[in-house]
Amino acid sequence: LRDFGLTTQCVQTLTLCNLFGLGYVRIEDEMLEESAGQAGRQGKRRLADALYDQAMLRLSSLFGDQGEFWAQKDVTMNQWQRAMNEGEHAPASRFADWTENDLLLLAWRGAPIKITAVGACLLAGYNDAIPALLASLDHMLIAQVLLDHLDDWSADLDAGRFNAFVAFVSDLPQTARHRDANRRQVMQEFFLGDAGASYVDLTRRHIQTALRYAEAVPCSGLEHYLAGYDTRIAASELALRSQIRGWLHHASAELFALPEPIDDATPPL
Repeated sequence: LRDFGLTTQCVQTLTLCNLFGLGYVRIEDEMLEESAGQAGRQGKRRLADALYDQAMLRLSSLFGDQGEFWAQKDVTMNQWQRAMNEGEHAPASRFADWTENDLLLLAWRGAPIKITAVGACLLAGYNDAIPALLASLDHMLIAQVLLDHLDDWSADLDAGRFNAFVAFVSDLPQTARHRDANRRQVMQEFFLGDAGASYVDLTRRHIQTALRYAEAVPCSGLEHYLAGYDTRIAASELALRSQIRGWLHHASAELFALPEPIDDATPPL
């Protein structure tokens, strides 16, 4: 935000809005995955509402009756609500036929970060940069959710949560009935396919697209963050390949009675 020339107090207020808003979103995410009667939900609801109210109070102090900001805030929260309601269900088509809108429906669970980003642009007078900023953040969110799903595919399968990487390698429904078959499809991708490389390339392409849009936004911090994101992608790819090697050694040990490495912490298949 230094590039925007905003006052220290303005930056601090936007930062607090972000913290309160993202705290609200995090609690809502947790409650979505909990059972309706789980203990502690009333306390979480009160905390979530309090965080939301604090965020809105500070946004009101910054933007008052500035219609453009509140209209964009409503659009963003509608995107988030759609993702909460529909993002856990696979599109009807195969992953190969997914559109960008299908990916956005997964990614928009992170959409609220766009609220203060747009606000900063408006306060700095960079209204013309807002479309490029929103496009950049959307592609960044798509890359983030794709990478998260690669990291979490096994846990998501076990928990019955929809996972984009599983959908990438298997056209089967992600139901309890098909859980084992989907896991076999993932293992086939790892051992007989390209070990997820095509999926990782898709993630990188969205970061590259985000970077291209970010060039039109007068915020070097955004470009710097996106440029460094490839490091996280490479780390996930390295961890995955290490895990695959561990599985291969484990399978070889089972077949040929080879000694297991002393420090092998790779879980069984």
